[in-house]
Amino acid sequence: MNRILRDCYEDEIFKRILENDPNKRMTSTAVVNQLKTIKDKISGKEKELLQLCAHDSRFDL
Repeated sequence: MNRILRDCYEDEIFKRILENDPNKRMTSTAVVNQLKTIKDKISGKEKELLQLCAHDSRFDL
C-alpha cells in the first residue's frame, strides 16, 4: 500500500524536479517539504485503512 501511494505522489515531484525551465523547477527545500507532506498523507491513509479493516471481521490483522 505504501509503495503504491508513494509512487503516485512521487511521480509528480520527479516531473517538477526535472522541469526544463529553471523558473518552474522545484528547489531542494520544496522537495523536502513535499516529501514530508507525502509521508504524512500516507500515514493518515494507512491509519484509515487499518480502521476500516478493524470493522470487517473477515480481515485478520
